[in-house]
Order: sequence, then C-alpha cells, then structure tokens
Amino acid sequence: GPDFQFALMIGSPSDWGDFVKEKNKEPTEEEKRRATWRLLMNELGIHGCDEFEALVVEFLESGLFDASKLAPIIDRYVAEKQNVEAREKANQFMFKVFWDHHLNNAQLLEMASELPAISGMLDPYVCSELDIALADIPGGATIGQAIVDGWIAAFKTQKHERVNDENPFNRPLHKAIAAEFAAVNAKYGPISALPTPVFFYGMKPGSELTIEIERGKAIVVQLTAVGETRADGQVEVFFELNGQPRVIMVPDRSAAASAETRRVAEDGNEDHVPAPMPGAVSSIAVEVGQTVSDGDVLLTIEAMKMETTIHAQRDGKVAEILVAVGNQISAKDLLMVVKASAKT
Repeated sequence: GPDFQFALMIGSPSDWGDFVKEKNKEPTEEEKRRATWRLLMNELGIHGCDEFEALVVEFLESGLFDASKLAPIIDRYVAEKQNVEAREKANQFMFKVFWDHHLNNAQLLEMASELPAISGMLDPYVCSELDIALADIPGGATIGQAIVDGWIAAFKTQKHERVNDENPFNRPLHKAIAAEFAAVNAKYGPISALPTPVFFYGMKPGSELTIEIERGKAIVVQLTAVGETRADGQVEVFFELNGQPRVIMVPDRSAAASAETRRVAEDGNEDHVPAPMPGAVSSIAVEVGQTVSDGDVLLTIEAMKMETTIHAQRDGKVAEILVAVGNQISAKDLLMVVKASAKT
C-alpha cells in the first residue's frame, strides 16, 4: 500500500508532476505503483493531507510510539474539528434566519437551542450577532443571553494577559463581553506598543527599550537585573524607568510555586487593605479583633530601604491579618481585612 510520504504528497504541488508526463513514454514500475496507490487513495476519499497527518507521520517515523506524546496532537485535532463544526452550525443558523423564509419561529428556536452548549467555541462577535438575531424572534432572547453567558463562562476559564478588542469593521459586541475585555485590559494594561521580540521573549538584563505610549510621548525602560525565584513562585525584577530605579515582583511561570499564593485584594472592596508596593512586612501594630479608627497605624512595609506606613482608611474592627513580620509581599497582596464599624 501507499507509504507515508506518498500519502502526505497527495494534493500538494509536488504531486502535480505525475500528471504532466510525456504521453508516449512507457511508465516505469515506480510510476505504475504510484498510479495504483493514487487510485486507492481516491477510492478511500483521501485527496490531501493537513498538518495533523504531517505531525502523525513525523511522529511515527521517529520510532517513538509513546501514546502520551501522541495524545496531545489528537486532542488538538479533535478540538479544532469541534470548533469548525461549531462555527458551521452558527453560520447555518444565521443563514436560515436571514435567507430561509420557509422556517417558522419555532423551527428557528429549535436550531438555536443547540448553540449555547457550543458558544465557548465561537467568536465573541458571532455570539453577539446571534444574540441580536434571536432578540427579534419571540422567545429567542433567553437563548441569546444563554449564548453570551456560555461564551463568557468559557472565556473566564482561560488565562488572558491581554485581549485584542480592536474592531476595525465596527461589528456589534455584546456589552457583557465588552466588559470582560475591558476588565482584562485594565488589569494588565496596553502591550500593543511592545516590539514583537520583547512581547514573546522579554528583555535581557542590561537591555534598554524605548516605548511610545502615545503620539509624542515615550518612556525608556532599562532592565537592570532579575532576582532569584522565591518559594512562592515570585521573582524580583529591577529596572529603570526614565532613569528612575524601580522594582516589582512578578510570577515566574517557569517555576512551580512551593508555597501557597497570597490572596489578592479585590478592587473596590473597602474591607481589604492591599499592599501598595512589593517589599517586606517590618511591623504589625494591631491584632485580630482590635477596634481601629480612621488614620490609625496598621502595619509598616520596608521596600528599597525605605519604610512605608499603612493606615486605616476608616473606623472599624480588624477581622483578619494575612501576613506576619518578615513576610515578602507583592503589590496588591491582601494584608488585612478591616470591617467597617456598625452605624448607629
């Protein structure tokens, strides 16, 4: 039967040479064998091979038959197949809505009822368009909202450091999805100004980078040094920003943390006392259950040989203390929980 390389060649430009042979020339045994293989492939319905087949062939020819290494390739292929089927199902529904006037609303809703389960595999703009289309069908608004909710639920299970919310064609985007995009981008900030090599591989100690953050306004960043990874998976990064020394703590994703990651203070939660900067806890002035007044000292932090005092922002009672003297902390780590005093 056909060998691996022949199967991969089917449908490719290198396969065309067999169709332009001289008519009067007697075919060789190899050419006859290839012609027989081509007929067989045609009968099997195989007219070309994709990246999946190429990877499988490369894997099998290597002589490494480790199922655990082959499984991720198959999983990726299956996932992509499911994504394609989901997109086709959504496109078919939109076609029926706008062009097939033989279907009644009940039939359209029956088709749409399958979409929430696959919404996580769809483009966010497609989900938004489906929601708009369903809103015009009696009883369809609930399904449309379920599609949007399903997409957001799937989005939240993934790690995002930045989402591309550029919309040059001004396609409609559901306000809830737009809010998710805005929350991610607000947390990590704009990174589109970074050069591609820096985005993918980062800077090296001693290197300098000029970043234009807006027209006519730029900042100069020089990476000074990178510290050792701590037990909690954090690493100190020393750099200069427009000539001014700075230090931040960032997670080292190449190292598994051997200690539990600290809780992060919630934005907008007035009970939470966050760390304003990375450093070390040098003293704690209160204890759990203690009543404090607005302006009272809660604790002090030492960073870059300077001590910063953290004060209570309102009257209340200390409910939790999540750090101890000597603990290394990162910016936005939750230090304490101070519950507001009950109003009388």
